[in-house]
Amino acid sequence: DLEAALADFAAALPADPNQVDIVAYQADSFFQQEEFEAAKAGAEAALAQADLLPDHLQAQLNANLALLPAELLADDDRETAVAAALALANYLPEETVAELHTLNAEFALADPETEVALAAIDRALAVETELTPAQQARLLPEKAGLLAAVGRWPDALAVSEEALALTEELTDAELALLHQLRSRIYFAHEDWATAVTGAEAALELDDTLAWPHAVLAWQAYRTFDYDTALAEADAALAQDETIALAYTVRGGMLTWQGKVHEALAELEMALAHDPEDVEAMALRVYNLRETSAK
Repeated sequence: DLEAALADFAAALPADPNQVDIVAYQADSFFQQEEFEAAKAGAEAALAQADLLPDHLQAQLNANLALLPAELLADDDRETAVAAALALANYLPEETVAELHTLNAEFALADPETEVALAAIDRALAVETELTPAQQARLLPEKAGLLAAVGRWPDALAVSEEALALTEELTDAELALLHQLRSRIYFAHEDWATAVTGAEAALELDDTLAWPHAVLAWQAYRTFDYDTALAEADAALAQDETIALAYTVRGGMLTWQGKVHEALAELEMALAHDPEDVEAMALRVYNLRETSAK
């Protein structure tokens, strides 16, 4: 009976406001009642005297802080609360531990070391109580993206398949990004047709994504549909001026139009954004030889 408990706490505290355990229980009761501002104030007051609290109360209060609505707690403070609660995870329900690990993995995504983030995600995915589909949907697309970023394409593709199976848990924006990622993976494998299919699926959900436009530009360029190729390359660069593939497409079209200097300018931009763009390298060499021959 939370209402009765809160009434008892309110009666007890005026007699001795330093009863830190009472403050802690009151804060937890406020949290269960979804009176989050009062829960936050009480938890912070009690944890200021953490040395007087038993471990189970420290665990619960830190978990409550970690699970507060986003607008009530700064990310740094939430990350601290998550770490403190996980350090005492044995005192918490398994469902709470699963959500804390999910949050911890999301914080780890900011780490510059990809392996650190991957390890945090894997810890979350391996918790004793399996993550809910919604929690998995928060982590699997991120894991696939991290794996792709370090060139682990087969692993990235496998994880993206797992993520795609959770379509109902993803927003349209999240699903668009997942299709874009899959398009990138297939493009890296030179599976152009499947890369195009992924690009089209992404654009159906969000036509402001740059990479899918660049893929369609590449496909049109390869099939000599230069009007479409130019339009899609321009669309890609209108959204993101760092998309090397779009510059490569424009450079390729200018090359076959005999516009050597204009082509070189586009290809230099492509290589500035992706020094390993083999097609741009080859076209650049061709154009440089053309300039030498004149």
